[in-house]
Amino acid sequence: MAGRADDGRPIPRVGLRFTLRFQAVVAEEDVLSRTWFCRKVIMEQLQLKVDAIYCLQWNQQERAFDVTLKDEQLYTKVAMDCVAAAMVKPLACYKVLNLDRPNFRTITVHMFNPFVTDRALAEFLWQYGEVLTAARHVKDSMGIWTGRRQFQVLLKSEPEGCGGLKHPPASFSLGADRGYLFYPRQPAFCRRCRQSGHVEGGCNGASCRFCGQGGHEAKTARCPRPAMVAVGKITSTEAVLGGGGRLQR
Repeated sequence: MAGRADDGRPIPRVGLRFTLRFQAVVAEEDVLSRTWFCRKVIMEQLQLKVDAIYCLQWNQQERAFDVTLKDEQLYTKVAMDCVAAAMVKPLACYKVLNLDRPNFRTITVHMFNPFVTDRALAEFLWQYGEVLTAARHVKDSMGIWTGRRQFQVLLKSEPEGCGGLKHPPASFSLGADRGYLFYPRQPAFCRRCRQSGHVEGGCNGASCRFCGQGGHEAKTARCPRPAMVAVGKITSTEAVLGGGGRLQR
């Protein structure tokens, strides 16, 4: 998937970690030269050494150099330096685009009921971010589906969330059907209060896994809204199955 820069040119939606794109805004021969770019922009203006660069690629179609830094700290510093020196030549000969997407995640979802539809899971994930791809069914070495599905998602921003992002719960329910999910850089999840950022040992509250409200737990008190989904739009078995089918176990 690709987004669009201000001038309409495509940029990767899924992102490239620690990567900045230096897109030439003039057609001068020096500006398009890899050697000139490395010496004048990378080494002299940005004061970077060779070992700070993980990869430097020339993108012919976009007339741009894609520079991937060694780590997040270097990437953040270089990005800030580019903003500060945006109007100073030779950097002024390039438009600097951020290709890093820190909110991109490949989320693996496993429902204990395999007949829950891909659409139901996608709608659940849309509450937490933009779902970029259809579900990919994960199969084993024999080609048999494991029950797991993967979605590529751009998580929504949430100032109070872990890392400034809105994270889906590690375990959840869609109607009567339970499931769990996991992904890289997933924050700790508390199964007691259903919140991210800590585990049960450091929890001071509790909430119901059916209705998502505090004051009671599903195992110790009767939930006033047992048919409600704790975190999702799907509220019935019929909706989960995508039709009038019967739940199969």
